Amino acid sequence: MTALPSASRIGRPCAAVAGLQEDRILDAGWALLLEQGFERFSFDRLARLARIGKPTIYARFANKQEYLRALLEQRITHRQQEIFALADDLPWRTAFPLLTTQAVMAFLVPEGRLIERLIDWLENEGEGDRVPVRTWAFHNAFQRAEQLMLDANANDQAGFVDTEIAAQIFVEGVVGHARLSEASSYDDITLHERWADRYCAMIIATFTQPMQS
Repeated sequence: MTALPSASRIGRPCAAVAGLQEDRILDAGWALLLEQGFERFSFDRLARLARIGKPTIYARFANKQEYLRALLEQRITHRQQEIFALADDLPWRTAFPLLTTQAVMAFLVPEGRLIERLIDWLENEGEGDRVPVRTWAFHNAFQRAEQLMLDANANDQAGFVDTEIAAQIFVEGVVGHARLSEASSYDDITLHERWADRYCAMIIATFTQPMQS
């Protein structure tokens, strides 16, 4: 007698499988946007690229706004994790300018400009009662930057005071520099390395106190 399928194999997929499928849909959408641009993006093209039916997409994302919001949260989270991971196992004063430079470059490369384009579109379309994705992204960056400063203090590498304000000003300065830079300047990383060195020196001089020996 043929065994009946187990409960985990009938009905809706388990959470792990559903999560993998959602990641697959988001990854396919990102590839589509990079290749064809936002103006040509559609769920029809996404379904063909991901080799799934449109009902599968709509079962997880009610509309284009919800899909792009989820995609932005995925890409921004991944980008921030990569940037702040640069500080792992490095002395604070070495890591600080390095991650600052890479944070600026993340805005200037084509992928970063695409993210900004999608954020602008969501803001124009409206995001209902949800926190705007730009505000969400900045808040996450503030938290990561402040934690980095707190870790430096805990490891006796720095003496940051008022880490909340220091982190906020640090992130706002990075974003401001990136937005004021020419898009084509991502080809000249040394330009941004020099700025990062000076900017980090200013942040350290303003927001740290001498370490006691």
